[in-house]
Amino acid sequence: MKRGAPAAVCLALAVAVAGAARAWSPSPSAELRLQQGGVVAEVHPGAAPSSGIIHAAIDIRAPAAAIWTVMMDCARASRMVAYVKQCKVVEADPAGLWDVREHLVEYGFPFPRLRSLVRTEYLPGRRASFRCLPGGDLKKCDGEWRLESLPDGVVRVIYENRVVSPFPAPGFMVRRIFKKDVVKALGNLRREALAGP
Repeated sequence: MKRGAPAAVCLALAVAVAGAARAWSPSPSAELRLQQGGVVAEVHPGAAPSSGIIHAAIDIRAPAAAIWTVMMDCARASRMVAYVKQCKVVEADPAGLWDVREHLVEYGFPFPRLRSLVRTEYLPGRRASFRCLPGGDLKKCDGEWRLESLPDGVVRVIYENRVVSPFPAPGFMVRRIFKKDVVKALGNLRREALAGP
């Protein structure tokens, strides 16, 4: 994902946050988990059936530039999220302030292959705000990734998202899958950022 949003995810697809009026921050118990090297993820019911509101975070002891490079690298999308089979930038701002990415996603039998189109706007090195566009199979995703510098060379990656599953399913099941996927994706992001180029 060279200039773009963590397609890896939309979480990769199914993952993105609504332009909320106030930014989410971890609770005191979640803060402790983060400081101990854990991943924090909360998924609450959304307004629509088969939807969720995702808040997640991870602390990574690596330069923000290295983390951002991994997040933006389309070639690493499948290492971040296993079911993302292809990530392609189909349109981009010459100044690097936004792009549109196409993701091909395979969840496996019995689900069909999906295509998503995601537009992401960038505050380079700090924030990637994204939303699904018409024309893809993922109808609703609206989210944000933020990088916040902490003391001692630690960067906190925060992911917020409002997303509707492309498949009808009970809400509790959808939210459980969203949580599992985002925890895995954030762990993969840390692994890739620490591994270097």
